[in-house]
Amino acid sequence: MRYSLRWTSLLITLLLLFLLSSLPRAQQEEDLLEMSVKGVVIDPTSGAPLVVLQDNQGRKLLPIAIGANEARAISMEMARVTPIRPMTYDLITKLLAQLNAKVSRVIINDVKDSIVYALLYLKLDKGELAIDARPSDAINIALRNKAHIYVTKKVREIMVIDVLPKEKEQLTL
Repeated sequence: MRYSLRWTSLLITLLLLFLLSSLPRAQQEEDLLEMSVKGVVIDPTSGAPLVVLQDNQGRKLLPIAIGANEARAISMEMARVTPIRPMTYDLITKLLAQLNAKVSRVIINDVKDSIVYALLYLKLDKGELAIDARPSDAINIALRNKAHIYVTKKVREIMVIDVLPKEKEQLTL
């Protein structure tokens, strides 16, 4: 049993170090907008669950289509519901803690052919690792690790909904 645990830990560490060598380009800080999870809703036209992100000023919303299981996991975490047995995202959080890896941030970084992409950033002793992830998975892990969620300018231009129309924004300023 001990040998198996050590072997698994070694394999995970080697995998993380291998992935460090292929880090994507870091996003410019001015390119990013911090957002937080507003909630999970059902799209009335398609019936699909959406996770809704909101900027800190409450002026912009970003709805992202996700799966039902991921929506349930986000809703449970936001409601602080603790399942009897750990869910997948709880297990991932525990594994990261055992490996001394800290989730530093999530960046929703791209949209191609209506598919949204995200990067999950981990801080390790030897540097930072960026891992390609589905936004729903990255958001679930970020919530459990109290990590910041950011959206790039490209994603904002394509997907963000302004809560206040530009004319009204100008009138209220």
